[in-house]
Formats: sequence, C-alpha cells, structure tokens
Amino acid sequence: MVLFIQMFRYAAEPFFFKNSESSDAKKLYADVMNYFVIFGLIIFLGVVFYIDILKYFIDKEFWEGLYVIPVLLIAKLLFGILFSLSIWYKVTDKTKYGILIAGIGAIITVVLNILLLPKIGYLGSAIASLISYATMLGVSYYLSTKHYLIKYNFKKLAFYVIIAFGMFGINRIIHIENLIIFLCINTIMLLTFIGIAYYKEINLLKNEN
Repeated sequence: MVLFIQMFRYAAEPFFFKNSESSDAKKLYADVMNYFVIFGLIIFLGVVFYIDILKYFIDKEFWEGLYVIPVLLIAKLLFGILFSLSIWYKVTDKTKYGILIAGIGAIITVVLNILLLPKIGYLGSAIASLISYATMLGVSYYLSTKHYLIKYNFKKLAFYVIIAFGMFGINRIIHIENLIIFLCINTIMLLTFIGIAYYKEINLLKNEN
C-alpha cells in the first residue's frame, strides 16, 4: 500500500498541476480520486486476503503484530485519499491550509499515541494514525468546499468501500481450517470486487462517450 501511494504521489501531482488550467480540471481530479480508491481497496483486500501467505516473507518475530495490518492499511488508504484531496489548496496557492491540516493531524497523532500505546500497544499506534488521517481528511474536505469545490462521486466511492469492507468482514467471520479452500474463497471475493469495479467503470465510460 505504501509503495502504491508513493507511486501515486510522484505521478499525480505533476498531472494535477499540468491540468489545473483545463476547463474540466475538477472532473479529472474527481476521476483520479475514484480510481485511486478502487485500486487502493484492491490492494487492501489483496493483503488481508493473502496475509497467511505474505507473512512468510517477514521474520516470525513480527507475526504477533499482524493483527494491526488491516487498520494500518485503512489508515494509509486515507492518507492517499488525503493527498489526492489536497490538490485544492495547492492549485489555489493556499498552502497555509495544508500547514494547518498537518498541524491538526500531528497533534491528534501525538495525543492518541500517548493515551493508547501504553494500553493496547501496536494497535494503539495504528488507531492513532487512522483517526489522525480521517480527521485531516474531514477538515481538508470541509475547507475545500469553501475555496475550491470538487464534486467527488461520494455515492459511488461509498459503494466500493461498502463492498470491500463487506468482503473483509466475511473473511474475518468464516473459519476454514483448509488453507487452500480459504484462499480460493478469498480469491473469488477479490476477483468479484475487481469485476464489479470494472463493469461499473466501463459502463460509465460508455455512457459518457
């Protein structure tokens, strides 16, 4: 997820500025957000669905912390969404708001780490990051509506999030001892999500054309 976000950051910002004067710039920004969320959710599902295999690529001493992976993945996804959303204060040359948002996030992170780390360890730090990014995202979006409103398709984004989290919930609820069968079920769910997203986006593109 971190690698995906880094790649996105390097590619997206030049693209955002290059198209900032375009008449349909805001639509482009909304489309970028849409595709980022889709691919981010695919990565989220891919990691949590195959964690029983991926864990063998790290030392066993770190396995005890694997339970926080879903929370960290969601936190990082929110960070990526925050980066995509932050284009509003960059193209309007109002980066002072970026400093304000970052400051709010830093304070929340420090306070929550102090409160949660002694009580629940790794999970406390992961939750602190999640809440911090979520708060920054909320503040950034609120400010963007006042200075550079971009009409994101929240209904569609919510649809993808609900589907992905529903599949994650199924993954956590079912208990199948046979790893191969369990992974097959996870693969079917992952491919189903990809298929739903592909079908929905292709139909949308056809309708636009």
